[in-house]
Amino acid sequence: MSWRTIVITTLLLGALPRGRRLRVLVADRDEVVRIGIAAALERAGHRVVARCADAKAVLQALTGHRIDVCLISLDLPGGGVTTTRAISTLPDPPRIILLASTVRERDVFAGLRAGADAFVVKDVDASSLPEYVMAVAAGEAVLPEGMTARLIDEFRSLARTSSEPTALPTTDPGGALAFPRPRKRGSS
Repeated sequence: MSWRTIVITTLLLGALPRGRRLRVLVADRDEVVRIGIAAALERAGHRVVARCADAKAVLQALTGHRIDVCLISLDLPGGGVTTTRAISTLPDPPRIILLASTVRERDVFAGLRAGADAFVVKDVDASSLPEYVMAVAAGEAVLPEGMTARLIDEFRSLARTSSEPTALPTTDPGGALAFPRPRKRGSS
């Protein structure tokens, strides 16, 4: 474990009330995967309140339990992205971590657009999963290595094609702070 991971974990552990066990839902088509993920989370002190094999079971579990974080497999029967979108429309929805076997840009973007807070590859070290759950519960995002730069590129691409103005305002919304106007290239 790197020093950054230790520092971040320490900070995140302090962000949640001491002794608070997160309530987690684990959804994957494969029972062995569900058991493995649940075991890793329970060893770290979290409470796995539901283990679901499909989208229908996820939505039923959400009506019967108060859940803090959902781990949803991208290839969940009924659709991981569709399930994420349905969860995101609920009042006070839980945080969502999408799990996938591989990292494909289109899957990450689709999951984030649907409301996922994180995207984690299933082959991650099991001891890292509780850290990711804590991070997401504390309001952080978790993305596969190298995906942040691609996400920024996508955001910039959307900004260029958007009809919204992208220029910096010359004042703040309250009108009190003046920003210098950007100079045109070649002018002094």
